[in-house]
Amino acid sequence: MQAATAIENQVLFFPLELQQLPAAQLTRLMEDPALAGYRHYLERLRLAQPYQLPEVVEQTRNQDSLTGRQAFIQLRSLHQGALTYRPVTTPEGTTATLEAELNALLFHADAETRYQAYTSIRERLAEHNLLYGYILSTLAQDHRLENQMRGYPSTLAKQLLADEVPEAVFTAIMQGTRARYDLFQRYYRRKGEALGQPIRTCDLLAPWPSRQPVDTRIDYEQGIALLLAALGEFSDTYRQRVEQFFQKRWVDAQIRPGKQGGAFCSYVHGKYSYLLLSYADDYHSLFTKKRGFKAPP
Repeated sequence: MQAATAIENQVLFFPLELQQLPAAQLTRLMEDPALAGYRHYLERLRLAQPYQLPEVVEQTRNQDSLTGRQAFIQLRSLHQGALTYRPVTTPEGTTATLEAELNALLFHADAETRYQAYTSIRERLAEHNLLYGYILSTLAQDHRLENQMRGYPSTLAKQLLADEVPEAVFTAIMQGTRARYDLFQRYYRRKGEALGQPIRTCDLLAPWPSRQPVDTRIDYEQGIALLLAALGEFSDTYRQRVEQFFQKRWVDAQIRPGKQGGAFCSYVHGKYSYLLLSYADDYHSLFTKKRGFKAPP
C-alpha cells in the first residue's frame, strides 16, 4: 500500500494538469479519434474537476490515508480475519469452524444448523462491537470532512460520482424500493409459512422446502465444469477467457483461517486478473465465483 501511494503521488501531476485545461480544449481531446480509448478516462476527470484540491494537498491526503482511513479499514479486516468461532456440526456430520464455512451453512436446509451458524458468528462479532463501532464512526467522520474539504454538494455525491450513477437514478431506485416494501414482506411471510415458523434473520437464505430432498452441494471441479458450460452458451470467447483463470491458477478458492467469504477480483488494466474467494462446495459459492470474474479486453 505504501509503495502504491508513493507511485500515485509521483504521477499525480498528470490528471491534475489535464483538469486545468480549458473546457473547450478538454472536450476536443475527448472527441479526438486518436484518443478514443481514453475518452471515458477524460470524461471522469472532467466530472471530478470541481472537487480536486491543489497537488500538494492531494499528495498529503494520499499519504495521510496510510495511517488514517485505509489503516482503519485494514485494521478491521485483519482483526476479523483473526477471529475464531464456536464450531457447528451439521446433521451430515461435517463441522464448520471458519467464517466462510459458517456463512455457507445459512443456506442449509436444517433450521437449527442455520441458527447455530448465525449465532456462532454474531456472538463473536458482538464481543468487538466497541472496536468496530469506533472504526465505523472514524470512517464516517473522515468521509464527512473530505466532502466538506472538496466541496461536494452532499455526502452522497462523492460515492455516486465514483460509481458513475446519476443522483436521479439512485433516488428513483430508493423510492421504488421503499414504495414496494410489501413485496419483500409478502415473500418472507410465505416463506415462513412454508418453513413452518416465523422468519428469523438466520432463515433469510434458507432453501424453500421441497417434497424431494435437493442436493445443493457441488464440488470445485464440478462447479468449474458447470460454469464453463453455462458461459459457453453465452459466448465461447468469454468461456475461453474464464477457462484461463483455472488453467493458469489465477483463482484462489481455498477456505483457510484468516480468509473471509465473498469474492474479490484484483484487476490491473492490460494484465490478467486474480480472483480471490472462499469456495464452500455449494451453489452459492459457484454463483459468487461467477460474479467475480473480470477478463482483460
